[in-house]
Order: sequence, then structure tokens, then C-alpha cells
Amino acid sequence: MITKQLNKICKVLVHTKLLPDTFTCKLLYYRKFKKWPNLNNPQDINEKMMWLLFNSDTSEWTNLADKYKVREFLKKKGCGELLVKLYGHYEDVDDIDFNSLPNKFVIKSNNGFGTVKIVKDKTLLDIPKTKIELKSWIAEPYGYLTGEMHYTKIRRCIVIEELLEQDPKLSSSLIDYKIWCMNGKAYSCMCCTNRNIKKHTTDYNYYELPNWTIRKDLIPEHYRNGSVVPKPKHLDEMITYAEKLAEDFPLVRVDLYESNDKVYFGEMTFTCNACHMSFFTDEELLRMGKAVNLSGLIKKTK
Repeated sequence: MITKQLNKICKVLVHTKLLPDTFTCKLLYYRKFKKWPNLNNPQDINEKMMWLLFNSDTSEWTNLADKYKVREFLKKKGCGELLVKLYGHYEDVDDIDFNSLPNKFVIKSNNGFGTVKIVKDKTLLDIPKTKIELKSWIAEPYGYLTGEMHYTKIRRCIVIEELLEQDPKLSSSLIDYKIWCMNGKAYSCMCCTNRNIKKHTTDYNYYELPNWTIRKDLIPEHYRNGSVVPKPKHLDEMITYAEKLAEDFPLVRVDLYESNDKVYFGEMTFTCNACHMSFFTDEELLRMGKAVNLSGLIKKTK
């Protein structure tokens, strides 16, 4: 009963938007783990993500978390070949010419979480209803309710890209290879399969890199629902790309896809689940944290 009451209080406080971003993030951590994060001596991966969020130079994070502007970063890093074909980006939803789009495509916001619409047959798309949905995405001030202020600085828009596909026998959705990079080195990969955007469900599996060793024991039992994912054909290439994109950062997750015998870029994430993720066991959260070296970083002044 007390725990439920605390959760309600935390939720109300966060939704007031009156709390400092630092306290909002800490409060969400407390709500999840029933303890406060140790930012004076961060140990686990969540604490180190949060320490970086509030104490390091995050000036690049806004552009890199922006699913449209990050495309320029990839080109500058010599990784432009990873980019999914872009059909257009729009700050005004009414500017979208659906007639000019192919029959299949993906629509997403450049700043949110879960704001993705997969269109496999345009003739079945309810365009007026879709426009209302897209306008709600653009109106959403993502980041304020989680203390992730780098998201709030993104100039919001809608991005429309080519629909990538793969063998449906492997997964009902495109397999998302989420590669964790610590100090520029690929550490592990969380595979997300059979994702259902409407129901907010996903199957998970976890692999050590570079050998693609499955480690179900390092994720909580209720997340051990994913089928074994075969080692991707282009794994070595994926690791090389992920490390190249991550080389300037102590900690970042690089999401990649494999489609049509080619590697594609998904996104870069610096604050997974707003620094209170629970996809891993406590032991793995600590092990991941130990892999991140924060020494030598200059703490930014307030």
C-alpha cells in the first residue's frame, strides 16, 4: 500500500513540471528502484548515465538524439551509407504530400519514444486520422517529464523514411540491434524482436560482444521471452560502425538494423529509459557501470 502511494505521489510531482530536471530524473529512479541514485560515486549504468546527463558536456546530445539531424553526424563520420532512404521531413504535418509517397514507408517523430507508424499499404491508411496523430506527436514536449532536457531542445518534426524489411520468420518486426558502447568499445547487444507498437510489447534477448554469446541470465526473468536470434551476417561490420559513432562518448547506445544484406542506422541514445532502465539484472547493471570510465571528464559548471 505504501509503495503504491509513493508511486502515485511521484507521478503527480513529475507531471506538475515544477520540479528541477535533476530532481525529476532522481525521483523516477527512486520510483523504480526504491532507492536514490548515488551521483557522488556512481556505480551502476543508470547512475553513470545520470551523472553524464547532469555533469558532463552534453552540447552534442540534442542534435544526436534528433532522428533527423543525426543524419548529418553520420555523414561527417563517414557513415552516410548507413542512412535509411529519406522521403521527407516536415515541421508542418499539413505539408506532407501522401500522394507522392510510395505504397510502403515509415513515419516517425524526430524526438519521441514509440512515436512510429509503419505503413505497409498506403491505400489502407486513414490520412485525416494519421494527420491528427502526427500533430499530437509534434505537440508532445518530450523530455520535460523525464528530466532529459536535451530532448526538449530538439526542433520537432516528422520524418518519413523507406520501410526496411527482413525475413518474417526471424521476427514479426525488423530486428533492432541495440549495441551498448562504453568508452568507444562495443560491450553488448540487446536484441528486440516481435515488437508491437500498438500494444507496447517486445521480445528481448541479450548477447555479449564480439562473440554473440547469449546471456539470458543477465536480464530479469520476465524479459526472457525472446527466441534465440542468429548471429547477424554483418555483426563485425555493425560493431565497427557502432564503435566509430561512439568513439567520442563515454557511454552511448547505437541502434542498428540488418536488411537486404546491408547494415542500417536507427538512432543514438544517451539516456536509455531516462536513466532508470530495468532491462538488466542488478548484477549486470553494476557490471555495465564498471565498464564505463568517467575519470578524466571535466565536470561542467552550473
